[in-house]
Amino acid sequence: MSEDTVIYQNEQGGILRCSGQPPYVLATLDGLYGAGVYERATVRAEGQQGESVLGGSFAPRTLTLSLTVVGESRERLRSLCGNAAAVLSPELSGVLSMDTPLGRRSLRVWPDSTPALSLKTECCAGLSVSLTAYEPLFLEERERRVEMAAYSGRFRFPLGLGADWVFGERAGSRLTAVSNPGQAVCGLRAVFRADGTVRDPSLTAVGSGAVLTLRRDLLRGDTLEILSLPARRRVELIRDGERRNVMGQLDPASEFPLLEPGENLLLCGALEGEDRLRVEIFFQPVYTI
Repeated sequence: MSEDTVIYQNEQGGILRCSGQPPYVLATLDGLYGAGVYERATVRAEGQQGESVLGGSFAPRTLTLSLTVVGESRERLRSLCGNAAAVLSPELSGVLSMDTPLGRRSLRVWPDSTPALSLKTECCAGLSVSLTAYEPLFLEERERRVEMAAYSGRFRFPLGLGADWVFGERAGSRLTAVSNPGQAVCGLRAVFRADGTVRDPSLTAVGSGAVLTLRRDLLRGDTLEILSLPARRRVELIRDGERRNVMGQLDPASEFPLLEPGENLLLCGALEGEDRLRVEIFFQPVYTI
């Protein structure tokens, strides 16, 4: 992967690897390092001098991806251009993964049109497409992982005992510091695994006071997955390989926790059986550049 300058992958898994080598050679990626525009919403009351700020957010970012496509023959070139057009379909969102001076970053984008095609030779063509990042901040390419409550092995056996047995020493803590090195608030994915019956599992962000509680029991072998992103939220129970949406079983007062830049204290717990929980936190730090 380190040899690739840019990787584009759409939501259906179609991939373009763009580097200094054929068949897809990156020509330019204009707009990548443009300043992020922050738009504020303001209001002015009668008789007020100036305006009051209600809030704000970063405006969408626009990029232009230009490629040179090289094939060994005219037929091969047609195939490569057809594949690129399918991957860069405006009906599908995609993720750009790229090297930047500050590290490897990813950015979710939507093509604004089908790619423009210019034929250079019988075996070489140029492709260009405008991309819009409606979520304009960059993500670290890979998720970070923090264990909040887990077991570390302390026993050795010559034979396996099966999945129903858990031996070891309780590792980690119910209260865990999670360091977010990013430049903006980011979401998280919390995975709860039950080694026995657990009643009303919960996750708390101590700094903000946000508490998310599921009002139901987890049974041995259950996995609860909580996705807490500013624009996408999901709570699913995985039992016997089947995923079930359990958003409707959240406590009505529940708030989805987020990670502020810097140190965050997260607390996992349950009304009963919290010592039977194993909890992991996954997150991708967010950067403005």
